[in-house]
Amino acid sequence: MTTPDLTTIVASQDAESLEDWLFEGDEPLKPSDALAMADALLGDWHELHEDLTSELQRLRDPQTADALFRAATAAYPYRHWDDGHAVARKCTWALADIGTPETKRMLTELAKHSNEVLAGYATKRLERWEQELSRKGVRQA
Repeated sequence: MTTPDLTTIVASQDAESLEDWLFEGDEPLKPSDALAMADALLGDWHELHEDLTSELQRLRDPQTADALFRAATAAYPYRHWDDGHAVARKCTWALADIGTPETKRMLTELAKHSNEVLAGYATKRLERWEQELSRKGVRQA
């Protein structure tokens, strides 16, 4: 049995197929997959936010920045044990690794957030921006 296309999985909100796609899929990523992952990241129909964020960090697609920014402050009820901090931390890394002026602005905004843990993650990425240039998806001049 083949795993459905990611856009179809997200549209149908099929958590089991999303998990299969993430962990068992061997198809090369298509350009639409980054946006579909970003859509899934904002959904409450699965418990794969941390894994999706890691994949989005790896892709470094600027089109996913808004979803990562929003997910950094989202409250996922199933993550009550860590207050969502693992997802928020990964979102700040993903935004930093995208490396655009827009994602730097997003991190600056997150650094002012009332949640001190999230603000700390964002501040650290900003403080290390220059040292982490080699990680950025968008090469800096």
